[in-house]
Amino acid sequence: MRRPLVLVAGTGLLIAGLASAPLASATASASHTVNDHFATFTPATVVDPILFGGEPGLTIDPTKRGGSREFVDWPVSSRTNIGVFFRSTDGGLSFQKRYADVTDPVSGGPACAGRQVPYCPSGGGGDTDTQIDPGSGRIYFSSQESLANEAVGTSFDHGNTFPADHVDPLTHKAGGDVDRQWLGYWKGTQTVFLAYHSPIVGEYVMRSDQAGATGSWYLPGSSVPVDNPASTPQVPFVAQSGSMVVDNTGGRHNHTIYIGYLSAIPDANNFLTETFHVAVSTDGAKTFKTYEVAKGLPYNFTKLWLDNKGNLYAVWTDQDSNNTFLATSKSNVGKNRANPGSVWKGPYRINAAPARVTIFPDVRAGSPGRIAAIYYGTGVKAPDPDSVKPGQGGWWPYVSMSTNALCGWKADPCASPKFHQMRVAHKINHDDNICTAGTTCAATQGNRNMADYWDVDVDRQGHLGFVWDDTVNGIGGPVVKVARQASGPSLYASKPKAHRAMRRNGYPDAKGDAKFPISGDNIKTAASHPTLDLRGTGVFIKGTKLEVRIALTKTTGLGAGVPTGNDGTTPLQQAKYVVRWDFGGQVYYAGANVAAGGTPSYFSGKVSDAEGVTSPTNADNVGGFGNTYAALGPATGRVTQSALIIDVPRSAIGSPKSGSKLTSVGTYTMVGGDDSSVTLETLPITVDSSPTFDAKLGTTVVNPRKTAIPLVPLLTFGGLALLFVSAGFAGRRSGRMLRGSAATRHA
Repeated sequence: MRRPLVLVAGTGLLIAGLASAPLASATASASHTVNDHFATFTPATVVDPILFGGEPGLTIDPTKRGGSREFVDWPVSSRTNIGVFFRSTDGGLSFQKRYADVTDPVSGGPACAGRQVPYCPSGGGGDTDTQIDPGSGRIYFSSQESLANEAVGTSFDHGNTFPADHVDPLTHKAGGDVDRQWLGYWKGTQTVFLAYHSPIVGEYVMRSDQAGATGSWYLPGSSVPVDNPASTPQVPFVAQSGSMVVDNTGGRHNHTIYIGYLSAIPDANNFLTETFHVAVSTDGAKTFKTYEVAKGLPYNFTKLWLDNKGNLYAVWTDQDSNNTFLATSKSNVGKNRANPGSVWKGPYRINAAPARVTIFPDVRAGSPGRIAAIYYGTGVKAPDPDSVKPGQGGWWPYVSMSTNALCGWKADPCASPKFHQMRVAHKINHDDNICTAGTTCAATQGNRNMADYWDVDVDRQGHLGFVWDDTVNGIGGPVVKVARQASGPSLYASKPKAHRAMRRNGYPDAKGDAKFPISGDNIKTAASHPTLDLRGTGVFIKGTKLEVRIALTKTTGLGAGVPTGNDGTTPLQQAKYVVRWDFGGQVYYAGANVAAGGTPSYFSGKVSDAEGVTSPTNADNVGGFGNTYAALGPATGRVTQSALIIDVPRSAIGSPKSGSKLTSVGTYTMVGGDDSSVTLETLPITVDSSPTFDAKLGTTVVNPRKTAIPLVPLLTFGGLALLFVSAGFAGRRSGRMLRGSAATRHA
């Protein structure tokens, strides 16, 4: 448990644990949480098979019907100024890295060499955040520049490019060091906000009224020039900023700004006791009023969200009990009419066994009272997340959903809303302690591989998407995974239930989506490369071997189909075909390397230090920033008229057998340098990805189904959901949602 901080008068020093101050714990009724199958969730997609990433964020594009376009971001390293940004245009089945063209002066491209980041005139690689204005479609992406400044860029074309005249590397114009930024906007206008804190000093909220144009950011209401360090934070005494949400509902409190945070207000003895507060501005971030949400000592981070009527929801994990709680603030009741966020109901405990110890919560809401809150949970009986040990059962990503979260505001109030607790992932995502000491975890030797949060979002249909870290591999690196809600109710009362496929062995991939080059504007005219164009994958047991069949649009002339030259600092020397999967607490892979003009050489391996991505200039991650998929083990293979077939000795990949379950089986085609030349600064480019699936292995031959069926978008008439598929397919598999046509991808 984190101890109260002491402010030593006259020194500005913060010292932990010199004395203790009594803290009031959160008081909540018994949990009204049940474990059930209220909703189910798809197999997990690996966002990027190459890079690891802690603290991933997910943003589903609210301008795209059906939730087909979404974005994932995460920080890689501020030492090399890399914070990455990925886009999916097929509902999270596959992702494409969006990065600037180093030859494009309009985007300041030359400054991006060796980084593969979305914009170039700034540094970055610290915390990242993405927001999309549904009124304009503009994307705002922020990347923290170490602790020195905050950069923000704006995209006007769904993430293809971020023009240099709308990239500001110096949005921070007040105070000292900076940490953990959050973006917000006024819907349909050019006004955008960036909140961050200088530890203990307070929370600053910068504003641009020109859609983030370079040089347009300012500190509202500042009494001194905005470039003067004496500028006063709008919210003083902030130990850690939580999320910022902005009311864009058009209701009573439209344009009100809410920031959740851990306060650090000194008492008469100069103790800085951290409690959950919300700061509220009704004048465009000039001034804020602050209110206590709950007593007790939360872990980082405190999170907020609004439903579509402007009601406010707050979640946090309590350090004394390790439980996760929800509190609600109804917008049109009592004192909240004049002072939104001032009166709260709760707290309500939302987790239950087997999630005995929880951490890293977040929340989303749709219609009033309909919410989904996430957290990592473990069944280990431990005093705190830091004390969990490997091999005790591990951690899972959980979601707790409720349709009556506002029942405490009724004339006959409930004791607690009812919550439905479910595991999002199909396997554990972490098998070690979770260090809660932040950046001091290195000193305590705690495990901070996942950093401090994961994310959830909701699409226009009210269906959920999730992004989390999975560190269960030979390096312990955080593989970023995404899943979508497959069944269960919408968070919007009038919308249909979710209906997505539970993808199985042999699941198909769309034709014509292996586009290259993809940097910047090149994606608009890039051709698909048929020899890199995946059509699906099947896996099965064949005697003493595991056979992998990778269907391709074209299998002749694989060597001739390898692009050559360079993509930024990445040499284009070979194509790599990789199938990777989770099994037995490890990640295994099989693949083929095809040199330009050459023929395939086959290999297998296990994710480990032996194939990790390193950097000649950055020692931040000695175990590797990601995976090279180097040839570490044996395999044989052949090329047929329709597929690349690879046979791997089962003894080389964990000895799976008939009945074994492989999870997140995914196939990827990449172009780049030979394995020995891959570094963080020369990463290969993923050209195509097939949808992942979970597979129970058998001995029956599984040929991938190459026919990916174009879908007409989901239509709803009076609550009835209609899904149209092509006539040739409907008779066999009607009702299963498969991926959209290639023409809709990478738009």
